[in-house]
Amino acid sequence: MSTSETTPNIENKNNRAERRVLCPKCEHLNALERDVCSRCGSRLYICCRHCGTKADRAHPNCRGCGKPLPTSVWASIKSDFKRSLGKLRIEQIILLVLGIGLGFALIVYFIEMSSSVE
Repeated sequence: MSTSETTPNIENKNNRAERRVLCPKCEHLNALERDVCSRCGSRLYICCRHCGTKADRAHPNCRGCGKPLPTSVWASIKSDFKRSLGKLRIEQIILLVLGIGLGFALIVYFIEMSSSVE
C-alpha cells in the first residue's frame, strides 16, 4: 500500500476527531452537535461572558476572544483551597483547635444536661 492511499484514512480520522467535543468530566468524545455528554450527562458547552461565543468546557480560554472561561463554583473553591493549603498561620491553627474544643465541650454539656433531666 502506498503512502498516498494511507494519508486520506489518517485525514479522515483527524476530521472525525475534530468534529467531536471532549467532555471535561468523563473525557468522553461526543458528537459536535450534542449539548450534553452522552456518557455522563455533563454540559459540554459554556457561553463566554466576555464575547458570547459558545465554547466547549474542556478549554480554559475562549476561542473567540481568548479570555478565561468561567468555572463552576466548586472548581473555584477547590482552586482557592489548593492555593491556600499549607499557608495556615499559627493564630489560625490555635483558633481552629479552640473552636473544635469548645464545640466538643458544648456537645458533652448538652448530653449531660439532657441525661440529668430524665
